[in-house]
Amino acid sequence: MVDAIDPLFDVAPPSLARSGAIRLEELRSWQPVLQTLMGLRGIFSETYQLLTAPIAKVLDNWFESEPLKASLATDGLIGSTLGPHDGGTGYVLLHHVMGCLEGRKGAWAYVEGGMGAVSETLAKALRELGGEIFTESEVEKVTITNGKANGVQLKSGQAIQSKLVLSNATVRETLLNFVPAQTLDSSLLTQVKNIDYKSPVVKINVALSRIPNFAKTGDGTVQPHHRTSVHLNCETMEVLDAGHRDFVAGRVSTFPMIEMVIPSSLDKTLAPAGGHVALLFIQVPLKGKSPDMST
Repeated sequence: MVDAIDPLFDVAPPSLARSGAIRLEELRSWQPVLQTLMGLRGIFSETYQLLTAPIAKVLDNWFESEPLKASLATDGLIGSTLGPHDGGTGYVLLHHVMGCLEGRKGAWAYVEGGMGAVSETLAKALRELGGEIFTESEVEKVTITNGKANGVQLKSGQAIQSKLVLSNATVRETLLNFVPAQTLDSSLLTQVKNIDYKSPVVKINVALSRIPNFAKTGDGTVQPHHRTSVHLNCETMEVLDAGHRDFVAGRVSTFPMIEMVIPSSLDKTLAPAGGHVALLFIQVPLKGKSPDMST
């Protein structure tokens, strides 16, 4: 299933003309989809269920242990405003086993030196190729001539010409705030304005003076479980569902789903000797208001 679906992430979505004749390139854009369907022969029903079913139902078909099911279910819920009994959460779990790292399918890894090391590596590669990096240079708008982007204008008044403009801002931020509205189709603008960016996630990075001793039996050294994902408030599916019900009611979760990793258990460059760094990914669903964190 993963082998069939995974290649779709590396191609543009297919398209068909809304009116008029269908062009050859539009038909060709559907080729990756057809290849995926061919790869799913014999497992269509299983694929359909996983893509549409609630994660609770999917896991009930495979496991009996409640803590195990709840722990696995977190990858079907994390980052979404859905509960374990909502349709579509099965796909979110599938999404988390996509991809490949150093030849290992579904593998995850830490970046040595932290995520900032990625930016530094990209910057180094750009400079080695003769590129320039402008900091403290806020963009005013993307300049467009004859329907094609040809550069950016900075708020300082400086204009930078280019053959291609790439934006790492969100689609809504890019198209509504940087691209002149008159250059965009009105139906596209409507779609962009309706993109929902609400998130139930709170991310907390913690500096630790020592490695956590969860079981009160450790000797202060890194143990195998420190190098895994640590799940808190994920003992049962009911606990996960209760957190979602809090969201529906507009409350901060009483027992928020927490996934914690300790990258310094593998990467010694992230903290001084004896110290550690823990990253907490927390589902604290809110509905249009900020939490009262005083308690």
